[in-house]
Amino acid sequence: MTRVLALLWSAFLPFALATTLTVDNQCTGTIYPAFAGATATATSGGSQPFGWAQPPGATAFVVPDTWTNARLWARTGCASDGSGCQVGACNTDSIECSGSDWGELGKTLAEFNLGASGNDYYDVSMVEGFNLPMSIQPSTSSCGTGSCGTETDLLTQCDPALVYPVGSSQIWSCANVCVNGAELESDFDPSNSVLCCTSGGGALDRTLCTKDKIPFYDVMKPMCADGYIYADDDNYADATFGCASGGSYTITFCPGGLGSGIDPPSSADAVAQPTWGSSSSDVVETSAASAAGSAAATGVVSAAATGVVSAAATSAAATSAAAIVSGAASVSATGAGAGAGVATTSGVVAAESTASEVPAVPAVSSSSAVVAPASSGSAAVSAQSGAATGSGSTWGGSKWKSYVSTGNSTGTGSCATSKRRRGEREVRGL
Repeated sequence: MTRVLALLWSAFLPFALATTLTVDNQCTGTIYPAFAGATATATSGGSQPFGWAQPPGATAFVVPDTWTNARLWARTGCASDGSGCQVGACNTDSIECSGSDWGELGKTLAEFNLGASGNDYYDVSMVEGFNLPMSIQPSTSSCGTGSCGTETDLLTQCDPALVYPVGSSQIWSCANVCVNGAELESDFDPSNSVLCCTSGGGALDRTLCTKDKIPFYDVMKPMCADGYIYADDDNYADATFGCASGGSYTITFCPGGLGSGIDPPSSADAVAQPTWGSSSSDVVETSAASAAGSAAATGVVSAAATGVVSAAATSAAATSAAAIVSGAASVSATGAGAGAGVATTSGVVAAESTASEVPAVPAVSSSSAVVAPASSGSAAVSAQSGAATGSGSTWGGSKWKSYVSTGNSTGTGSCATSKRRRGEREVRGL
């Protein structure tokens, strides 16, 4: 009897204190899922491979309820034997993976830390790129769903600078700005860049790595609203989700059939996107109050894309400055003593920032004052000094070569960037 009980227990043990994961492929063809983390057990009782080929349909397996620092992804652009994958390849270059290999860059990630003080934490991330829409749906209905690209396939909206692999004829992945940092910065250093939230080979203080410093953030975030856009996106809501331990999770690729990653669009079809701002119709409105030689501007931001700034000034002295915004932007100014008209220039607008996130801007000439607007808070614009001031980190210029912790008024200086993988960071609530 004792022997029988022992055999029954040994058969039951793999499923004791375990969490069931279901991988659901709703894409139009075969994907090659892989995961890294502790060993998993197939629902049949055998060992679950760390990598496998999966046609449309579902595969379920169980993992320990303390499955931590684990990640799961789908390789795409692979040969039928799992070799030659364009995105997410394992170092085995075959269908099966080692379990300790985190995969090559470009892939959408599902990340898990289960059983942390009685809770599970999970997220969908494009910190290494985006190749397929993905969602993580917990069995507990009160827990949130992590997702990225489930309403708009990012491959169809990818800026040419983010096409990955670089030089590919097809958009196999829309890269994170850290992954394609060399396309954005001529002096890109992956161990020392705000694009990757790194400094001197380590993590940059997260208070300095805010979303207003990440190119294309305002374009990407609405398409990946419940996922990570960049390494410190958990500074804000709807990046990481938590749920009481004991449930199960379904990871769906191409929910509802949405997703072009099996046969991706041509790189020639990449869509030029505003580096700062989210759509061509958004407007930044600034009201300027009269003052002796200066105007106090309350910056109300509506996710600027074209960087259109409307300034109504009532002081002649306050209207000698043209606001600088992202890209070639239109600036209209009306008011007493102001030369009414439109001026075009280039520069930067920090979109959707809170008062604490409004960067301080270097002083410029009186003919081109910089306005760094905020969704709450204010910036003071001086027509005499041409300076716009707020609170935050010094910045200016374009392509983030200009982002400096200390620098001059032209925005020159050093900018840090890195291809840091989120799983190599410390776990923050995750």
